[in-house]
Amino acid sequence: MVERFEAGRTYENVYLLVVDAAGYSNAVRDHPRDRVAGAFDLLRTRTATGISDLAAANGCARAELWSWQGDGGIFALHDDNESVALDTALLAGRRLVRDDLHHLREHFAQMAVHSGLHVRVALHKDTIRYRGDSSALHTLGINFVSRAFRIVPRATITTLSSTTAPMNGIIRATPVDGNVAGAAPGIPTTT
Repeated sequence: MVERFEAGRTYENVYLLVVDAAGYSNAVRDHPRDRVAGAFDLLRTRTATGISDLAAANGCARAELWSWQGDGGIFALHDDNESVALDTALLAGRRLVRDDLHHLREHFAQMAVHSGLHVRVALHKDTIRYRGDSSALHTLGINFVSRAFRIVPRATITTLSSTTAPMNGIIRATPVDGNVAGAAPGIPTTT
C-alpha cells in the first residue's frame, strides 16, 4: 500500500524524479491552448498513474507528484528500503522515456497536437524535511536538477550525483537503449 509523506518528518534518500517534456513551447505556439492543455494534462495523468501503479506493484512506500507546471514536474519516491525507491524511480523513468512516450505521441496526434514531443527525465537523491506543502519545497538539489535540464539530452534518464556540493555534478546520461553492469535489473544505463 502506498503511504503519504507526513508533515513534520525528515526523509532521507528521497528520489526526486523530474520529468520535462520538450516541445511544449512549440505546441503552445502552433495549436489552440485548450487542445495543448488537454494533451499535456494527459501526459501528467499518464505519468502520475504509471508511477503510482509501479510503486504499488514494487512495494514502494511513498510515490507522489509534488509539482507539475504545464510541461513537466517532480515526483518524490521514498521507501525505508532505499533500493526499492531507487529501482522504482529508475524503472518509472525508463518506462516513460522508452514505452509510454510512443503511446503519448499517438494520443497527441489523435488530439491534433503535433508538437514533436520528447521527454527528459532526471533523477536526484535528496534529504527532505517535509512540511506538508510540496509546492513550496525548495532545496539546493531540486534547484540543481531543474537547471540540469539545460544540458540533459532528450530521450534519456540522467542521474545526478548526490553530493554536499550539488554543482559537482552531472552524472550519467542514460540513453534508453544501453545497459551497464551493476545497474538495477531492466534499467538501461551508460556512462
